[in-house]
Amino acid sequence: MPYVLPKSQTLCLKVVYYGPGRSGKTTNMERLHAETPEEARGRLLTLDTDEERTLFFDHFPALVGKLGAYRVKLHLYSVPGQSFYNNTRKALLQNVDGVVFVADSDPGREAANLTALQNLYDNLRRLGHDPETLPIVFQWNKRDLPDATPIKALEAMLNPERRPSVAAAAHLGKGVMETRNLVLRGMLKQVRGLQDVSIYAQTA
Repeated sequence: MPYVLPKSQTLCLKVVYYGPGRSGKTTNMERLHAETPEEARGRLLTLDTDEERTLFFDHFPALVGKLGAYRVKLHLYSVPGQSFYNNTRKALLQNVDGVVFVADSDPGREAANLTALQNLYDNLRRLGHDPETLPIVFQWNKRDLPDATPIKALEAMLNPERRPSVAAAAHLGKGVMETRNLVLRGMLKQVRGLQDVSIYAQTA
């Protein structure tokens, strides 16, 4: 849920990057952090393990412009890919304003993509979020693979509702900023529809 810091006139929005293990969530975060001006970003926190690069979460706030009189600040997180960290996934989805689902274009990862997406929807519903109305953007990552699953097949399998989607090769920086901008656009559209954002005001 978006909230406002009145003293600094800042509107805060939370974005969670979701997807199967090693689909490129952490790579997206690293690229976004690198491409955000130093004065407009916070520290990128990363916890690694031998099994997967992101154990718990990556997070950094980044100022991305203004909405009326308010500065807009994004808080970005990525979830762990391993299914046995589902409690961490659910915790990170609390009060989320937008989701990026990072799908792996490797042709051997169809089942992992489907499992992660169903897990996302299940967790959102358990937390009281409506997946039908929450801004969700699909990123088709690893498009540079020579045998990458066709985008039409990924769309049919994972995105029959035709939500916004982006082809990407995150490790090359391709599609990373475009993905962030799409989910930001969806969240701001919802915020503009609120009767009074001040109802979410918190003490700065």
